[in-house]
Amino acid sequence: MIVKSHIESNLKEIERRYNKPRTRKEPLYFSKLAILELCGWLEISIDELICRAVRSKVGDPRVMSVFESDVVDPIYGFHYKKHFRKMLCSAIGEITVQDIEKSMDQLKRQRLESELNTLYKNRNTLAHTYLKGITPNVDAPSRTIARFRLAYTGLKEFEREIFKRI
Repeated sequence: MIVKSHIESNLKEIERRYNKPRTRKEPLYFSKLAILELCGWLEISIDELICRAVRSKVGDPRVMSVFESDVVDPIYGFHYKKHFRKMLCSAIGEITVQDIEKSMDQLKRQRLESELNTLYKNRNTLAHTYLKGITPNVDAPSRTIARFRLAYTGLKEFEREIFKRI
């Protein structure tokens, strides 16, 4: 099950601090932290969802270990096609993934794909820069929370569809 309580709590705390800054740069720091925190949660949640799907069908811990080391561990990201869908296809097969994508709520799937891709791009930009002189455009924590809710809804839809089929 995809758990949201900890990340939701973390994002709300970051937003609370963002709204009561002590210094001029604090809102920017908290904006950056919110995005990085959400992205870490996305990576972990996607990995856990895929591993749980495989574990539900594979009884041998050695096979599971090989799957994790060959498929999950080498992937560092959560972009829809490059990471999430690729791991999902390795876990349950291209045909099943296509069936899931066709049968699930298309708006939820499209929003998930859009949010994952946008957050992936934002995360890469923020993870490879630091805050200096010129202030970059960084989503406020409230926008990151909205992105989280859309991504969470899409992931839950995928989770439901995956476990209906396997």
